[in-house]
Amino acid sequence: MRQKNNFFIHIAVQAHKKYLIKLFILFAFPCLSYQNLPENPEKSIERLITLERFDSAIQIIDTYSTYNRLTANLIELKADAYYYLGNYTESAPTYLQAAETALNEEVPDHSKISDYYSNAALTFSKLGLMERALSYNKMAQKHAFLSNDSAKVAGVYANIGVDYEHLGDYSKALSHFDSAYLLDKALKDTLSMTSDLNNIGYLFVKWKKYDQALEFYEQSLALAELLGEKEMIARRLNNIGMALLLKGDLNQAEEKLTRSLALNASMNDSLNVARRLVNLGEVASRRNNFDEAIKLKKEAMVYFQSGQELFVAAEGRLSLAKTLADAGNDDLAISEYEKVIGIAENNQLLKILSEALAGIQKAYAQVGDFEKAYSYQSKFVAVNDIVFSEKSNELIQEMQVKYDVEKKESEIELLNAKNNLTSARLAQKKREQYGGALAATIVLGLLCFALWSLRKNYRLKEKLLIAEIDQLRVRISETIKESEIKQNEAINFEEINQSLSNPLSQRELEIVDLVKSELTNRQIAEKAFVSVNTVKFHLRNIYEKLNVGNREQAIAALVSAKKK
Repeated sequence: MRQKNNFFIHIAVQAHKKYLIKLFILFAFPCLSYQNLPENPEKSIERLITLERFDSAIQIIDTYSTYNRLTANLIELKADAYYYLGNYTESAPTYLQAAETALNEEVPDHSKISDYYSNAALTFSKLGLMERALSYNKMAQKHAFLSNDSAKVAGVYANIGVDYEHLGDYSKALSHFDSAYLLDKALKDTLSMTSDLNNIGYLFVKWKKYDQALEFYEQSLALAELLGEKEMIARRLNNIGMALLLKGDLNQAEEKLTRSLALNASMNDSLNVARRLVNLGEVASRRNNFDEAIKLKKEAMVYFQSGQELFVAAEGRLSLAKTLADAGNDDLAISEYEKVIGIAENNQLLKILSEALAGIQKAYAQVGDFEKAYSYQSKFVAVNDIVFSEKSNELIQEMQVKYDVEKKESEIELLNAKNNLTSARLAQKKREQYGGALAATIVLGLLCFALWSLRKNYRLKEKLLIAEIDQLRVRISETIKESEIKQNEAINFEEINQSLSNPLSQRELEIVDLVKSELTNRQIAEKAFVSVNTVKFHLRNIYEKLNVGNREQAIAALVSAKKK
């Protein structure tokens, strides 16, 4: 899925090109003291992170902070280092500290503040805390608007869409992906448009509409190939392969995943090589070739670097444990599950922890150790309640979206025509010197006519594209409205209220109904013809009766009461 913010943009220089810098850091930094600390250590810290000396970077920043007030940029670098170490529990609050520091500056840099909140949100999502991720992405959105940076706004829309997708609210996810797509289209940001298409494709995978998902993925791949983005091409091939796997087309899935693996290997991208090996292992598992599946997934484990990308490594090891269980190797499966649980618990990877606990309790039951099975089942229930407390079961009707890559092709044709016209003009000048002006003029005229025809064709295609996108928006809007109507109809607070031990008053029910529509306190006050303070008073009473602390929890409590 796309997280559009340019995460760790300052970490771009390859380590092997920094040999002299590495020598300097190795010998100079251990000798740092109050007297010789650099006045502006940011460049030095960036170099340390580039060299993957994350612990040293954190140490230097902490030393510097005892003598100087840390800047928001330095705090961000510290958060980056924690992130790369896989220490998300430290990384997330450190990004928030950077945002708070930037907010207190005389002239706040809203663009940077938006990035800090986006990075914090991404880190919380790594921890499986999607509600917190969503809340901070909304903060990022606020500051993105204040920065007047349309590209950043589009990126935050996409990030919020990802959060809603993880929370199971697919209508809102679709709405935000649509907004991101339209902004990126207006900005002519083809690179981001391919990510938007990929995000929509992923939604179709969640809906188990694999043919539609493949259509979007293929369109996204086509744009990536036009751009020549090898890393993105590899990711899109992987996504296509996984959709084909879920569809049951194992041969095609294997072919796409193998191509993706080869591309990642050619770029020395060990992390994604590991991911592709795990996915190819899944293909083997679907064929009931468990020996091959286990071999591929064990090979993937070699590529995961200790202390880094723990989330991905834990996912890979979890996949290995599941395959061992499927193969009937319950004892080995239990051993792998325990390793995953250890990693997940130490790093607060709640989603991974939930799946590992579910797997290990089944494995213990399979070997007849029901006491341990029950123990892990209890832990699973506790963790699962945290991870999926807000997850809805909303169903979204099928939609169809198409994107035409001919616009890009027309742009290429137009550029070629312009180049040919330039060449013709030069030829004309040369021929004029030798008396060939008439012939050159004829050639020039023909090329001009060709260019005019191409431009006319381009404008026609552009109009068709715009019309197609407009149709897309209408379909998306209709889908969202239908979904919202269904959702609202599904929650009858009057009926739910009768089942509550401490029922809400009629006025409180009216307030809850307005809260459901995501209105502000002031908007609720206007619609209910009361003061804002009265609204707050009613909300406090509602929270107390439902034993919750905020609006989202109140709605969730009522939905939960309906299910009971």
